[in-house]
Amino acid sequence: MGKKQNSMITDRAKGCLLGMDYADIDGGTSHMALLVFQSLVENDNIGGDKIDYSDIGRRYLEWYNNNAVDTGIVNAMVFDLVNEGVTFEEASKEIDKRLNGMTASSRPACRSLPISVYLAGIISKNPDKLTMSILKKFIEQEVKLTHRHNHASRIAIAVNFICICLMLDYSLNESVKSGADFTSQKTRRSLGLTLSPIPITKKDLKNTGYADDALIAAIWFIRNTDSFDEAINESMKLKGKSNYCSVLVGAIGGALYGYFDIKSTIGKSGTFKYYNIESLTL
Repeated sequence: MGKKQNSMITDRAKGCLLGMDYADIDGGTSHMALLVFQSLVENDNIGGDKIDYSDIGRRYLEWYNNNAVDTGIVNAMVFDLVNEGVTFEEASKEIDKRLNGMTASSRPACRSLPISVYLAGIISKNPDKLTMSILKKFIEQEVKLTHRHNHASRIAIAVNFICICLMLDYSLNESVKSGADFTSQKTRRSLGLTLSPIPITKKDLKNTGYADDALIAAIWFIRNTDSFDEAINESMKLKGKSNYCSVLVGAIGGALYGYFDIKSTIGKSGTFKYYNIESLTL
């Protein structure tokens, strides 16, 4: 990989994580993403087909038990059960049952993004080293630490795949099309990627916490604005109590525009300000 390509991947990786961090006003999701980042860097625990999810879970729980803010209802309920002595798998399954399957949040889509930052660096050096099935497994297992709904996993995989493609210099349309392969037919129609698309206007966007709604809205704002700043500002107007559209806009928009183009907007503050994001891509 040449220096120019490595520099581009690093710039877009920084844009992805710092853009997400900037858009996460309440800070819980970006802090969980930082914990994933720290686990990967400090333990060097990612390999050809393995991530130490127990370490990530331990970090989540330690954070939760030390005055965490903006944890989200599903995360908090799972962490409470784990504190009682059950495993993350047992806890996430039980909470999904208690909530009648209403665990299809978009939160995991953003907190898992450090994994994609790392994978983009690996793929750029050796495209044959990681298969799509391994990429899917990486993200899905992280999501299922807390969220068992199939759409939480599918949208997280889609968002991560979109961001990986953008880091590797695919166009926005190519990246969205590739990521949307993991979503439902209805979501692909709403993204305009089928022979019978569902026309979506701004008034059709939903300010819910449902993962598919958040992704559809995020892509709409990125497609229908001319800059990272405009996309963030417009998406913030849709923000509801449980809506994470703007956080997805920050991540995907950051990967699209790159850190160099958005740094004047996001400034130097934030969860990741003391960390060397380049360490995951080199």
